[in-house]
Amino acid sequence: MKKRIATRIYISFILGILFPVTDSCKESIVPDSVSYTAIAIGQFHSLAIKSDGTLWAWGDNKYGQLGDGGELPEAHIPIKIGVGYSAIAASEFHSLGLKTDGTLWAWGGNNAGQLGDGTLVDKNIPVLIGSDYLAIAAGGRRSLALKTGGTLWAWGDDGNGAQLGSGKNPVQVGEGYAKITASTTHSFGLKTDGTLWGWGGNGDRQLGDGTYILKKMPVLIGSNYAMISAGDRYTLALKTDRTLWAWGDNASGRLGDGTEGGNKPPTLISSDYSTISAGHAHSLGLKIDGTLYAWGYNFSGQLGDGTDVSKHLPTNIGTDYSAIAAGHYHSMALKADGTLWTWGHNSNGQLGNGTQVDMKMPVLIK
Repeated sequence: MKKRIATRIYISFILGILFPVTDSCKESIVPDSVSYTAIAIGQFHSLAIKSDGTLWAWGDNKYGQLGDGGELPEAHIPIKIGVGYSAIAASEFHSLGLKTDGTLWAWGGNNAGQLGDGTLVDKNIPVLIGSDYLAIAAGGRRSLALKTGGTLWAWGDDGNGAQLGSGKNPVQVGEGYAKITASTTHSFGLKTDGTLWGWGGNGDRQLGDGTYILKKMPVLIGSNYAMISAGDRYTLALKTDRTLWAWGDNASGRLGDGTEGGNKPPTLISSDYSTISAGHAHSLGLKIDGTLYAWGYNFSGQLGDGTDVSKHLPTNIGTDYSAIAAGHYHSMALKADGTLWTWGHNSNGQLGNGTQVDMKMPVLIK
């Protein structure tokens, strides 16, 4: 049955190219005139928002993480989920979305309360969690969010102290924050004064505080930070001077300092970066001129350089990019013209190109 459904989805993709969708047909592809504005990656699923506020999802759907009501076990092309969205976040098996009115919605796996709806029941459609939210982050079976006024809220699994707040409902755990990031092992919050605070697992020095000790409360990591991205047991960060720093586990060269292996303290990698994204074991970085760089693990072509060879230094992938997202084993990026490009692992159709074939170079998604 699963194979037959996947085949029908692929056929629909081909027909959609040959015969454009009309208003009388079920909408499966947004008109090219409506560009993408935001992207997020889970383990085997992907999310994106269009400029008209519509939310689109594709890939694995075992836990309802696409939010389509559980109609499909997986989707190989983007399917429309809802409207009115402004921001998205995705983790292993759950998804979060912010609407333009500040309401927070969650869906997917919920065995640790990571949705924040007061239950441990998976949800296959977005459910309302609360209002007055400004930013969201998802990592492992946990979630973080910022409310108006800079208060930090957390919920879900707290097995290693990475989440602070634990349980089935959002709990306030701090204030004065402007940005947040979460991974399967650790979390960070960037305060409005540019100070960086970290907590959670630290066995690979991923917090960057000079120790290997787990932290159950936020500890000061440093100052003059502008952006932070937590990967699997490692961290990427940008300072206000646009320099790129990395620390933690360096397996497969995911830190980008030219070496492989070991656990490292904050290390200067390069300069002139504007955006970063840390995945499971590979990294993406966008320079101020729009050039995209990738490094780290590359067994499925998730670096996008046409090979499956890991890289220990940032490798130029292309130009004119504006946004990036590194996932478990696949990657996504937006170009300046609003087009969406994906590459890497594709076992569940998470690239959104109508196939289940890995791609070693960026492919355009309609």
